[in-house]
Amino acid sequence: MAINFQQFSMIQEELRDGLILFWKKAENVLSDSGVELVIPKRDDIHLEDHFFSLLFLYAYFKAGIDPQKGIYDILPPKSVLNDIHSIKTGLLFQAPWALPDKFEDKLDAGNCEKIKEALFSIGLGCQILDDLVDLIIDLKMKRHNYVVSLFYESEKKACLKFINTIRENGETINGKGMILALQHAHPDLFRSAAHQAETFITSGCRTLFSGEQESMIPFCVSFLIQRIGAQSYFESHQAGTRLK
Repeated sequence: MAINFQQFSMIQEELRDGLILFWKKAENVLSDSGVELVIPKRDDIHLEDHFFSLLFLYAYFKAGIDPQKGIYDILPPKSVLNDIHSIKTGLLFQAPWALPDKFEDKLDAGNCEKIKEALFSIGLGCQILDDLVDLIIDLKMKRHNYVVSLFYESEKKACLKFINTIRENGETINGKGMILALQHAHPDLFRSAAHQAETFITSGCRTLFSGEQESMIPFCVSFLIQRIGAQSYFESHQAGTRLK
């Protein structure tokens, strides 16, 4: 049977899009660290060097899912948290417990469950921070975004106009300028998302660092906000008193 090279070519382009996005995000995180990150050229990324990614992406195509199509509907904010982000990031933060759950039989089950719930809450908070930072990218790539869902729920017409502007202008758009303008026009939108993110993270940290390590709570919250690159949203709404 002949191999469908056209299909694998599509998968390779999807892989390249994802990896280039990953490298750019990593470059942004490391920008103030003194580490110089060399991003590979797009044409240097080949399927044979990322075979496990090929297997996962091909599984999508096999099932009839095209990752390049993205989403079509904007879900309500609660649905984004409960149905998308709970799996996308919430469960990811619990992943380190997969083996202890299976093989450690002397642990306090109740205490472990609280710890996992705390990690889940921190994961949700971090994903909302990510949504704040990646708002423009998520719209271009048609991915679910909590901030977009909040915007759509409160200002449907203005939200659709903003989305169309982003998608019609593609790579030529000034993302930072668009975000600043949106913040100015709809400050409560970003304030609400930032508050929800901080609430989730703080709640999880209070459980995780309860007792003698409770002084770690504000440090952990501030560190995560800054590491993800969302500090500007908190500086603008809280005068930067906590993060500066």
